[in-house]
Amino acid sequence: GSSAHMCGGTFDGDGHTITVTYNTTSDNVGPFCYVDNATIRNLHVAGSITTTMRYAGGLLSNCYNNMVIENCRSSVSITTNYGGDATCGGIIAVSHGTTFVTGCLFDGTFARTNGAYNCGGLAGWIDNGTTRSEEIVQGKSVIDNGTTATFTDCLFAPAALAEGMLQKTLARGIQTLIFNNCYYTTAAGDVQGEQAWSVTGTPDMTLALAGMPANTYSVSGL
Repeated sequence: GSSAHMCGGTFDGDGHTITVTYNTTSDNVGPFCYVDNATIRNLHVAGSITTTMRYAGGLLSNCYNNMVIENCRSSVSITTNYGGDATCGGIIAVSHGTTFVTGCLFDGTFARTNGAYNCGGLAGWIDNGTTRSEEIVQGKSVIDNGTTATFTDCLFAPAALAEGMLQKTLARGIQTLIFNNCYYTTAAGDVQGEQAWSVTGTPDMTLALAGMPANTYSVSGL
């Protein structure tokens, strides 16, 4: 979709993978660029996004009004050489309306070549509809009062991550952000969610986490 003709409705990937290769000098890039009142589910996106500009999203760039993303995985390698606030996101670059992200995974990469910053592991930015009650996008009136974003059962597990590129581990935003059972394997910027642990070893092993007593677990059946 474009800013003048946004995608809507339901897209069910049915477990399929879309592989993308974008190399652009424009803002706003992703498999779905502009989406309004839509549901995207059961989709895996792989490949690469390379841009000299801002707002790259592993699944979508801009979403408006009642966006639902379910059971999606982004394995996209996102690279920007923008020299400032790039606002890229592993799943969403920018949300301008109420958004629900459930059961999603980012296991791609974030890279920069010119000091880009202000990105988020899952979402680059959740906009504030209460301070900007109406936005005109090429003649389209977009109402997004009371913007919120809810992330449920999501995991941020990057294969590689440029130090200093992310401001928030999961999502940046000026409005309400809700995280339910969300985890990360690599923390970046301001930490959100809970640390996810992967343990391998002998059938019986002792595990001690910082500030917690050591415990012995039988892991032979895992």
